[in-house]
Amino acid sequence: MNQMEEIEMEVSPDDLSDEIYQQQGEDVEDTSLDGSRLVISDYVSENGCVYIFSKVNGCWKYKCFLQPDAAKSETGFGIDVHFSADGKYLAVMSKSASDFTNTKKIDYPVSIFKEDTEGNYSRISFVYPKFNEKGSEYGSAMYLSADAKFLFVSAELKANDETTPCEGSTGSVYIYKWDEEKKRHVPFQRLRPIEKGISKFGFSLGMDNGDLIVEDENGSMYTYYYAESWEFCSVS
Repeated sequence: MNQMEEIEMEVSPDDLSDEIYQQQGEDVEDTSLDGSRLVISDYVSENGCVYIFSKVNGCWKYKCFLQPDAAKSETGFGIDVHFSADGKYLAVMSKSASDFTNTKKIDYPVSIFKEDTEGNYSRISFVYPKFNEKGSEYGSAMYLSADAKFLFVSAELKANDETTPCEGSTGSVYIYKWDEEKKRHVPFQRLRPIEKGISKFGFSLGMDNGDLIVEDENGSMYTYYYAESWEFCSVS
């Protein structure tokens, strides 16, 4: 009996989640918006892995598990996870990995997986910042759009220089968009605070009816709508 058979037969998602919580001090999991998929991450076990479950007749049934890419020397695989609305796509953040050329180490890359017709997930995209984000808390929050067209990653302590209207504010949200020609997500847009004095813009991320919601440290929520690019709409 292999490890996954043991999990399917002897360990429920709740038990697995409790066990992982005891190991790493936090429970990293996500459920798709339609309630059909559950993912639980164990990012402290060796180089990390994530377990995916689907709901069958009201009960969670083990589907598969995902492991880091050994060729990229990934560590902390699953430090953050997020499903698309229907659970067909899954974004998995790692603590570190090698870049496309395997020549340098990068922090907090994100792999995006897609479910095939047989229920297996395969990696379709690998996203990471191509600039030095040390000290910016890049990866502090992550969100995947319903159709997985956009990946949002925040850097809540990213400084904003004096040439911008948001001088002195901290935080940015980096947006990656699926490129059909390149068959992967590519850098698309950076959102900055709309004015001075905003702290930790990108503290949390979410979506509401297709609009992007960016929260700051004080609980203010900034709404953006998409029209060729992401445009500011309102703050509440």
